[in-house]
Amino acid sequence: MLKLIKNEYAKIFLKKSTYIILGVCLLLSMGISMLIQYAYNQIDEYYYYGELSIEEDMSHYKNSEYVYDQIYYMECQMFIEMGYEYFSDVPSWVWDGVSNALYNHYAYVVASQMENRESAEMELGISLEGIDVEYEKKVSEEMLNAIKAGDYLVYNKSCLAYFDYQKENDLPFDQVQYEVYKYIVEHGISPEADEKKMFAVNMYASAKANYDTLTKQRDAGENVTEYQLEKEKKIFTIYQYVLDNNIDNYLTETLDYGDMYEGKTESNTNKFITAITSNTMIGGMAGIFVMIIAAGIIANEFSNGTIKFLLINPVKRAKIFWSKYITCLFLLVSSLAVFFVVYFLFCMLTCGTDGLDGVYLSYVDGVAHEESIILYALKQYALSGVSLLTSITLAFTISSLMRSNAVAIAISIVIEFLGATITMFLYEFGHDWARYLVFANTDLASISKGVTLFPGQTLGFALVVIAIYMVIFLLTAYDGFKKKEV
Repeated sequence: MLKLIKNEYAKIFLKKSTYIILGVCLLLSMGISMLIQYAYNQIDEYYYYGELSIEEDMSHYKNSEYVYDQIYYMECQMFIEMGYEYFSDVPSWVWDGVSNALYNHYAYVVASQMENRESAEMELGISLEGIDVEYEKKVSEEMLNAIKAGDYLVYNKSCLAYFDYQKENDLPFDQVQYEVYKYIVEHGISPEADEKKMFAVNMYASAKANYDTLTKQRDAGENVTEYQLEKEKKIFTIYQYVLDNNIDNYLTETLDYGDMYEGKTESNTNKFITAITSNTMIGGMAGIFVMIIAAGIIANEFSNGTIKFLLINPVKRAKIFWSKYITCLFLLVSSLAVFFVVYFLFCMLTCGTDGLDGVYLSYVDGVAHEESIILYALKQYALSGVSLLTSITLAFTISSLMRSNAVAIAISIVIEFLGATITMFLYEFGHDWARYLVFANTDLASISKGVTLFPGQTLGFALVVIAIYMVIFLLTAYDGFKKKEV
C-alpha cells in the first residue's frame, strides 16, 4: 500500500500542471486576502466622511434657517478652531464630546433664543419645559473648554457631574453612559493612550447596566428570559476580564439574538489578528487545489489508458482504490499545512507582528477564558479542513464514475460552489429537510459557535451527517471503480 501511495505522489508532482495549479491557488488566496484587508482598512479610514474638508462642508449650512443646521455649523467651527482641516482628522472622543455639548446641552440655549420656540423644540426633539437654560449653558461651556484644552478627564468629570445633577433632581438619565463616565474618571483613562480600553469600557458598562435592569425587571415579576440575562452577563464578564487583565490585543464573539452568535469579531482593529483569523479563503483555496487532484486521480487513469498498467500488476482493485483515496487525504493535510504556514508568514509581512501575543476570549460556565490567538486560528482552520474532507471525497467519487478528467474536475467544482447556494435557497423557502443535506453541515467552524441556518443544528449532528455522506460517497466510488470497464 505504501509503495502505491508513493507512486501516486510521484505521478502527481512529476506534472508541471500540479505546480502551476498550486501556485495559482496560493497567489489567489493571498491576493484575495490582501484585497479584503485593504477594503476593510479603507472603510474604517474613510467611513462616511472620508477626506471631506470641514470648511467646505460647513459652507452649505452658513445661511440655513434650520436650528439643527445652525448647531451643526457651530460644531464645524469648533473643529476648525481646534486646528482640524478634515473630518477624518477629528479624534472620536473630540467629535463625540463636541456633539454632546452642543446637541444635548447648548441646544436648549439656542432653542430658548429663537422667536418660534415650539418650532425649534420640534426640530431639535427637545422640550424647554422645566429646563434650567443657564445651567445647560454653563455645562456646555465647561465641556467645550475641556475639549479645547484636550483634557479628557475634565470633560468626563463634567459629564459625570451633570448626571449627578440629574440624579439629585430625580430627572431621567442614561445609566449606561453614567457608568462609562464613572469608570473612566475612577481609573484615569485617556482616549489617546487607552483607545482600545475605551471600547472595552463602553461594552462592559453597557452590558452591566442592561444586566442590572433585566435583573430588576425579573425580580419585579416581568417576563425576562434566562437567555437575555446570560447574553448580557457574557458580554460584561468578558470585557471585565479585558479591563482587569489589561489585555490589548484580543478577539471575542458576543451573543446577538435568538440562538445565534453575532460572529462579529472585535480585535480593536489589530490587523494581524483580523487577518490570521480570516483564514477561510486560504483553506478554501487549498481545498480547490486538492479537489482538482482528487477529481482527476482516477478519471485520468482511464482517459489516458494508464489504468491497464496498474491492473496488469498482481494488485487488487481495492488496494489501488484505497491507495488513491489515502493519497488525496495526505495531500489535503499537507496542503492545508503549507497554505497556513505561507499565509501566517504573509500576515506577519503585511500586517506586522503586533498581535502575535493576542488572545481569543470565550465564555464558559459563567467565566471568561483565554487562549492564544494562533491556537484559536489553527483550531478554526482545522475545522475548515474537516469540512473540506467531504468535498474532496465527493470529487474523488465523481472521478471514479467518470472517464473524462476534465468533466470530473468541472462537475466537482460546480457542485462545490452550487451546493451551499442551493442549501441557502431551500432554507429561505422554508424547507427544513435541507438540514440533512451535506452542504448544510460542512461549515463546522460556524456550527461550533452556534451559527447555523437551521435551529437546533449542533456540531455533533453535523459530524454524524458528514460521516453518513462520507460512507455513501466512498461506497459509491468503490462500486464505480470496481465495475468500471478498462
